[in-house]
Amino acid sequence: MDIRMKREPEDFTPDVKAAIKSLNLDPKIEDLLTKLKLAHTSDVRDAEKYFHPTIRVVDDYGIPYDSMILSCSYGPEPCSDMVTLYSPDYGKCYMFNYVGIHNSKDTPVKKARQAGRHHGLQLYMQSRKEDTIPLLTRELGVRIVVHDPRSIPLASENGIDIRPGDMVSVNVEYTEIHRLGEPWGQCVKDGDVLPNNYSTVPYSQADCERYCIQKEIFRRCHCYHIRFLEASVVPKRTVICANSSEEGKK
Repeated sequence: MDIRMKREPEDFTPDVKAAIKSLNLDPKIEDLLTKLKLAHTSDVRDAEKYFHPTIRVVDDYGIPYDSMILSCSYGPEPCSDMVTLYSPDYGKCYMFNYVGIHNSKDTPVKKARQAGRHHGLQLYMQSRKEDTIPLLTRELGVRIVVHDPRSIPLASENGIDIRPGDMVSVNVEYTEIHRLGEPWGQCVKDGDVLPNNYSTVPYSQADCERYCIQKEIFRRCHCYHIRFLEASVVPKRTVICANSSEEGKK
């Protein structure tokens, strides 16, 4: 395994710096080219952290609902109450049957009483190459995540990828585990505030781990790491940690 230290623009040879400057590019284009030159891999995957899209980019260039989902039905009825989710990894996502933690509208959770495609959710989606941003997109297709209606999905860790042109049927069996607290153990109830201030309902170990890591990063650096950002229903402007010493000076 070849492990290298991350290079900085200062590590470029004078010839490389002079070559980039001689192109007389727009400062933004020059910055983009410089960051691409920092990559060690041919697909610049190790430089992806430099191209994390802002909330405005996700909102402006994320695929609209009508362009991605051509048809949606739940049983005999058309889908309603779709909720847009802003994901740092996948851009605009769309959730069906999401009621949220604080369900002020008392929206009932839809439950399939019978098995089979005619009693559940059916989606007809399209994924076109021209709708993607090449520099930020490695795959073509869609990602489906089945999650608790009260929780925000962790799309990068869960779910399945579907290729264009495929028809997929997903049969899911949901198991919910309630661990007992005192005097049988030290587990707490959903909604109880943990010592680390984590109180998301329902409890998720993966989400709790991300929360703890992000909290410690913020305590030390006063910023949030791109890798552990969470998706949000309401777009949030977050202080992102600088990816290089040059950015950190700004």
